[in-house]
Amino acid sequence: MHSNAAPVPDGWGKTGSNPCLWRGVGCSVSNSVSFSVVTNLNLSNCGISSSTILSCICPLDTLQSLDLSVNSIAQFSTSDCSMMSSLMALNLSSNRLTDRLDDFSSFHQLEVLDLSFNSLSGSVGTKLSSLLRLRSLNLSSNNLDGDIGEDMLPNLQTLLLSGNCLSGAIPSSLSNVTTLSRFAANQNNFSGSIPNGLTNHLNNLDLSFNRLTGDIPSDLFLPPGLETVDLTSNMLQGNLLNGSIPESIGDASSLVYFELHNNYLTGVIPWQLSKCKKLSLLDLALNELQGPIPSELGNLESLIVLELQMNNLDRYIPSTLSGLSNLGILNLSYNSFSGEIPQGILQLPKLSTLNLQGNRITGSIPTSISELTGTIPTMPTSLSTLLNLSHNHLIGHIPSNIGSLVHLEILDLSYNNLSGQVPPSLHYLISLTMLVVSYNYLSGPIPTFHQHVKVEFTGNPNLGVISSPTDMMTDNQDFRSAMRVALISYVCGFVISFYGAGIRQGWLKGALISSTQS
Repeated sequence: MHSNAAPVPDGWGKTGSNPCLWRGVGCSVSNSVSFSVVTNLNLSNCGISSSTILSCICPLDTLQSLDLSVNSIAQFSTSDCSMMSSLMALNLSSNRLTDRLDDFSSFHQLEVLDLSFNSLSGSVGTKLSSLLRLRSLNLSSNNLDGDIGEDMLPNLQTLLLSGNCLSGAIPSSLSNVTTLSRFAANQNNFSGSIPNGLTNHLNNLDLSFNRLTGDIPSDLFLPPGLETVDLTSNMLQGNLLNGSIPESIGDASSLVYFELHNNYLTGVIPWQLSKCKKLSLLDLALNELQGPIPSELGNLESLIVLELQMNNLDRYIPSTLSGLSNLGILNLSYNSFSGEIPQGILQLPKLSTLNLQGNRITGSIPTSISELTGTIPTMPTSLSTLLNLSHNHLIGHIPSNIGSLVHLEILDLSYNNLSGQVPPSLHYLISLTMLVVSYNYLSGPIPTFHQHVKVEFTGNPNLGVISSPTDMMTDNQDFRSAMRVALISYVCGFVISFYGAGIRQGWLKGALISSTQS
């Protein structure tokens, strides 16, 4: 293999050395001979660019697993290769394969095939139909087109077709593959309706970013093992699913992620969603849902992200949402909610992003807003801490204790009926990058901020004089008083907790001793 210009793992090819000890080589004792034979070969990320290396590997008729991923191989020929008779796993992902999908009919033992992240073209056709042992097939991120037909491999457990140009209907025959647990066909051009029974055996389904139409099948959520469903569309021409969310959603007791973002769904949010106790993310944004938020959703104690923005939802924001103790992101913007902001929502311990923009919310900003001190959840990949109450009907003053939200990065209170001054305590928002208070009835000076903070205050004729540090000291007594009370409460709570912990530890120690003696 040293004839290839590409680097190979250290120690390869040394005279007298045992190949089974080389890095990336795995051996096992053969049943037919008394010595070890090569069964596994891992050449991932070795900088290999020439396909001639295959001529060195092909004679290994005992090879069971071959990993050539993350290289620069442009061609892979499956003709006249002895390893075809024994190979069970082949990984050619993240290479530069550009030809049409090759014929793998001679790989009778193949169980795992990964050709993802290449530039393969053409249709899938029947070139893989003879791989009856195949359990995992990954063709994601290529240039494959055409339909995938109705002939399904009987033992598939994982089928990944994401990021291609595949079209046609989702095969109804997938419902007959009893072993299939994961099916991802997102970012393609599939059209037509979602076939009935598709999730009969699935745990994970992703059909987002397609051109699917029609109603959501009533049996889609019936299987108890269903964990994730993503029918999202963020594309200009995406899914066109319509109709309502079926009440059978409540039968998906194992559901963790549920995304129907950007479709044409109508009707109400079914209260049966509250039966999905494991639900961590619920995204029904950008639809045409109407009516109230079911109060029962407050029972979803595992929920971290709730996004219902840009629908036609109305009435009051249910106070039961204050029971969502793990909630980190709440987006109810651009609906028609009215009434006041429930106090309990602003006291959620992990809430870090709250967006109520573009509703008909009335009343004043609750003073309990200072309880919004949660940390950013680890589930979303990117998140800036946000408080957006803009485009509502809020009145009164901006509470000075907003200045205690030290993690807050964006504060938007624009387009309300707020009056009074901008509290000098906002100067202490050390993480703040943007403050928007435009189009209110605010007056007086604007506190000084760090240079990186962008302040927008258009539409407040009596607002705009920069305050001096002396003004800040005299105007900030309320905020300091609030901070002193919070500090005293914290210290007292710590002492009481510490004392209580001592009592508990003493009791526990006594219980352990007595149990040991008995």
